[in-house]
Amino acid sequence: MENNNLNSTNQPVSPAENQAPQVPVSAPSAIEQDFLQIKALIQKVKTGIKEKRAISAQPGAKTGPVNQKLLLIIGGVFVISLLLLLVTAIAKPRRSSQQVTAPTPVVSQIGPSMEVTNPSRYATDAGVIKLEEEIKNLDREMVETSIKEVDLVPPTLDWDVNFKK
Repeated sequence: MENNNLNSTNQPVSPAENQAPQVPVSAPSAIEQDFLQIKALIQKVKTGIKEKRAISAQPGAKTGPVNQKLLLIIGGVFVISLLLLLVTAIAKPRRSSQQVTAPTPVVSQIGPSMEVTNPSRYATDAGVIKLEEEIKNLDREMVETSIKEVDLVPPTLDWDVNFKK
């Protein structure tokens, strides 16, 4: 097999053997035709642009008055919009933070809402009944006690501070 490979490399090869087999060419499909038309249109636009650049690059060539007016209008609109943006940024009052509303508290009842049909053996125990009464008394005292201290008033502060002497 190696001998066969050596002989094939040393022998001259005709050009028809090196080429890929010929595939019959059919008419281009509709999509291919569209791509060819687009390619031709792009080429026309490129040549048109090159010609206009060549004309405008010539010494003494003048740009049309329409182009200058259009450039002046676009520049004016840009400058005016920039000025308006600057004025609104300066004149607009800045908000320090958004107001956050506190949620409204929900009133809930403390204690069982169901009626006990079969009480436990500790329900009639004297120690448990005494603890329940003490808890009710403490709860009532907490509700009745005012935690607002009227006697504690902060001192008035001198806000006129001068660090230069």
